[in-house]
Amino acid sequence: MKTLMRCCLAMFCSAVLAADTSSWTTSKDARDAKPFWKSKTMFGESVLFLKEPGAEEVSASLLFTPTKILSVKSSSGDTTYTEGKDYFLNRAAGTLVIPPDSTIPVKTEADVTRADGTQMFRLTRRSGKGEILFGGLHEYQDMQVVVTYTHRKNEWKVPPGQFAAKDLPRTLKKLKEHKPVSMVLFGDSISTGCNASKWANTAPFQPFYADLLVQQLEIA
Repeated sequence: MKTLMRCCLAMFCSAVLAADTSSWTTSKDARDAKPFWKSKTMFGESVLFLKEPGAEEVSASLLFTPTKILSVKSSSGDTTYTEGKDYFLNRAAGTLVIPPDSTIPVKTEADVTRADGTQMFRLTRRSGKGEILFGGLHEYQDMQVVVTYTHRKNEWKVPPGQFAAKDLPRTLKKLKEHKPVSMVLFGDSISTGCNASKWANTAPFQPFYADLLVQQLEIA
């Protein structure tokens, strides 16, 4: 199915692109995608370990309180880190802790801060001291790891969105009949694919969310 996607970049530009999805390789993430609030396993949560000034240890919390860490890998997936050597789980605090001899990247505030007026966009920090590092490709990905872990399922308290079937009768009819559908995305640079690894041409070549949505609609 050919889908016309109009990605409107509110901050920078507007772009129209026609995607012939017949040549795409369907992402495993698209085939296996499941709302995280319905699962007891969180797959590939991104974590950036930041050493706070004066802190005695480096640690990071996760979205949910982990019951078991299944894997910690580099964002590219090329490196798997070892529990007990590169990290350990502080069960009492529910955090991942990085020991001094770990090979996991650890950054400081200076690594993610730039001097005022030195970047193409002004991203002033809340403190007013310097700017947040601007990175539209894989700058942040290179500093992060991805964590897969189990957790207690009932921790997510936010009511999930509801399927608006009554509001989309013509769209649903087209999808059921395998007819072309037009989608409009409103947003910022993320809505055009920025920071997705496929956009940055680096492993694991994850499509951005609009592409994943198209894939889900095609295999549904």
